[in-house]
Amino acid sequence: MTNNCTGSPVYDWDFGDATTHSMAQNPQHSYSTSGTKHWTLTVTISGAAPCMKSGDVVVSPPCTLDCSQSSAPSTGTAGSAVSFTGSATAMNCAGSPGYEWDFGDGTPHSFQQSPQHTYTQGGQYGWSLTVTESGTSPCNKTGTIDVTANCTYQLSATSATYNAAGGNGQVTVTAPAGCAWTAVSNSASVITITSGASGSGDGTVNYSVSSNVNVNGRNGTMTIAGQTFTVNQSGIAAVGLSYFKTDLDGGTTDIGFYRSGLWGWLKSTQGYSTGAAQFFSWGGSGLQPVAADFDGDGKVDIGYMVPPGGGQSATYAILRSTMSYGFGPGQPLFVPAGFPSLGDTPVMGDVDADGKADPGIWRATQGVWIIPKSTANYSAFLFTQWGQMGDVPVMADFDGDGKADLGFYRDGLWGVLKSTTGYSTASPLFVSWGGAGLQPIVGDFDGDGKADIGYMVPPGGGQSAAYAIVKSSLNYGFGPGQPLFISAGFPSLGDTPVVGDYDGDGKADAGIWRESQGVWIIAKSTGNYGSFLFTQWGQAGDIALPNSSGKHQ
Repeated sequence: MTNNCTGSPVYDWDFGDATTHSMAQNPQHSYSTSGTKHWTLTVTISGAAPCMKSGDVVVSPPCTLDCSQSSAPSTGTAGSAVSFTGSATAMNCAGSPGYEWDFGDGTPHSFQQSPQHTYTQGGQYGWSLTVTESGTSPCNKTGTIDVTANCTYQLSATSATYNAAGGNGQVTVTAPAGCAWTAVSNSASVITITSGASGSGDGTVNYSVSSNVNVNGRNGTMTIAGQTFTVNQSGIAAVGLSYFKTDLDGGTTDIGFYRSGLWGWLKSTQGYSTGAAQFFSWGGSGLQPVAADFDGDGKVDIGYMVPPGGGQSATYAILRSTMSYGFGPGQPLFVPAGFPSLGDTPVMGDVDADGKADPGIWRATQGVWIIPKSTANYSAFLFTQWGQMGDVPVMADFDGDGKADLGFYRDGLWGVLKSTTGYSTASPLFVSWGGAGLQPIVGDFDGDGKADIGYMVPPGGGQSAAYAIVKSSLNYGFGPGQPLFISAGFPSLGDTPVVGDYDGDGKADAGIWRESQGVWIIAKSTGNYGSFLFTQWGQAGDIALPNSSGKHQ
């Protein structure tokens, strides 16, 4: 307050810390150190003595905040919790620090001091921690964490089955994002990866399976995302499907085996007695046997397929009943049989109606039939194209004219060119009966002189396998009551179909040969398949005759 003075007061503040004085009337001042500070105010005005006032201020230490000890691991695994540790030291502060964690993956922040967090995907994430305290600036700390994806891989399938033709396929890979994988063919001659040889996360591997012109099946593998995928592929037919009466003695169908060149027969005229068996030696290990009436005397002839060599084709080598199965000079019949490397498959049937089976080939790679005719001493041929790679060739009389018709079986589809139409592809017979991987069967089960068709139903639900046959006399119908079903044992015991007229009624009987025991069980049509012929003949590894399934040695 001034009285009777002229001018305005002048203020001089000395804060007692050796800093520059303030000339403001009401200044603010920040002390840089703590302790007791003695301050002085001097007020001057013209015409009056200075006015002074002083005092002490106790300056407390400042609020400080240190969060440098907070931490987080440098690595983690997706799907597993990661622990973050918050640590803050507050000096001369009121209250408690507040924490805010940003994990860097777009999820909500955590306000816990030391939270746990689970990353769902692999990758590198930048995290940050902000610690706040009243009276001081926030403390910040940042870092990164490398999260490894929890890479589990699942394939849509682990195997696939193909016929001899091969084909294309794909496998779907399911994996978390960021999980890399590769696909490699371990069987380059069988499987080629066409796309998707590598990927990350979900993806698809496309592949192709090459054709298999061998009679033996094969398999190949791929390694996809560290897992094995197996391709199982069947071979081409070892011999065409046909129906012949394997009769050595002018009776009914005889029972036989082929074992690496040894032929053993039980004859119907001898009651299938093992005491009157007949044996032949013709062929060898690994050589495909063939049996049909090649000389037209009503009795079965036996042969084998001679492999190609020295630039020559494969050959039928046949011993004929009219020659007493002799193999002296001029006695065997030799007929060229193409090249197995081209998929040439032996097929036998009487295409010229002379009562003799004609030994031909079906070229699987081209679907071409080449049948030399016995009426022309095998120098004239029936040529046609029918079927494709992967089919089973079929020769049987479907139209009852005494000539073999040409057909195929393809995963349940039967396609037949009939001799009565000149084997024209413009008027084929098609029947749908069977399915992929199901063994086809042909025979005259209704005795009308025409081929009936069937397939082997696999066992299931505690029931045995079964013949499932549609008959020509019912126009191959499969409505209620039309198909014929006959029990066919259990493939797990080696039960193999053997079709023949064992009871002499003109109808094919549906039998099985139990390879594991060498036992024949023939359900006879004369007993409405309720009475049986039983005998034991052969051993494991043999080919049963008649070879109704086209088995390969």
